[in-house]
Amino acid sequence: MGPPPTEESLLRTLPPAWKYRLYPFRGQEQELLRQQEELRFLGNYALERRQEAWRQERRSLT
Repeated sequence: MGPPPTEESLLRTLPPAWKYRLYPFRGQEQELLRQQEELRFLGNYALERRQEAWRQERRSLT
């Protein structure tokens, strides 16, 4: 068994990235925007909790 792979060798083996352009209907667009807003809210809430835990207890949340 050889040495573990380096980060550089792992990056060379990753498949290329794909990008897709969406053309949603109006209702689909509204639903995507609603979901995006919900994810933003949850992400900000989680960040706030982590910052609060660090300020109060010097504890890192994972």
